[in-house]
Parts: sequence; C-alpha cells; structure tokens
Amino acid sequence: MRLAVLSDIHDQTDNLRAILTVLEPFQVDILLLCGDITQPQTLAQCRLPGARLSFCLGNCDHGRAERLLEAGTMMGANGFSGLGRLSVPEGGIAFCHFPAQARLAADSGLYQAVFYGHSHRPGIQRLALAGGSVLLANPGDVEGRHGRVSGLLYDSRDQSCVLIDA
Repeated sequence: MRLAVLSDIHDQTDNLRAILTVLEPFQVDILLLCGDITQPQTLAQCRLPGARLSFCLGNCDHGRAERLLEAGTMMGANGFSGLGRLSVPEGGIAFCHFPAQARLAADSGLYQAVFYGHSHRPGIQRLALAGGSVLLANPGDVEGRHGRVSGLLYDSRDQSCVLIDA
C-alpha cells in the first residue's frame, strides 16, 4: 500500500492544498496525519482521491479534540487521540505526534514503520532491532515553519520512503 504522511498543518490551508496537489499523482491508498491539524475545517480539506484518511491528535489539537474526532468520524476517517495503528498486508504501521512516543513504538518491534510529527523537521531513519528493522520517520510540516512544506510518501510493499516537497 502507498501512504502519504503529513504533519503539523496548523491551519495553513494554502500549503495543505499545495502539498496535496504534489501528492495526488502518486495515487496513495491512505493519507496519514500526525497531529496539529488544529481546526475541523482544515481536517475536512485533507483529501486525496481514492485515499482513506487516518489521523492522530497533536498538542495543538487537544483543545478541539472532541470536535476533530467527531469531524473525522463524519468524514469516514479513523481518528486517534494517541498512537494510531494501521494494518497493511505487509505488517503494522503506527503513527503519533510526539517523537518519544514514536521511538517507543518503533523500539517495540511491532511495526514495520512508525511516523511522527511535532518537531517540524523532516527525517527518515531505519532502526536495527533484534528481529529486523523498523522505519522511523517524520514528514516535516505543512505549516512551513522553517521555510519548507514537506510530507512523506511510503510504500509498505518495498518499505521505501521518500521526502516530498510542495
């Protein structure tokens, strides 16, 4: 399955539209959001043709957690207040907002990939574990806090992960 991973939108809908436009030709199966969406109206704009939406809440979402989760349910999305989990034919995928929580999930050895946000800085690393390896990756941010609007494209079949800029 092909996943697009975004984080830290912070209601920057122009940047959101730009990165979604870049991701659209890749025909992703799932769009993952790693928190800090902020408003339900922004969540409603998180759509890619043919892709299911899954998201988790970030530190800036908790004042609106109930509204965001409700909006997600109305959209047919899977919303998580903490660690989100997905099953893909090749194994499990986890996603969350906070780096420390992501590292714990990665170290558990239960997932082939773990995605997170919060730092607004993109990064992709493969961790060696006793039973193999796990991908631990941050898509950067949609907000553009450091002058870059980015996301990730991940393919669970070959476990490839590339950074995509808007």
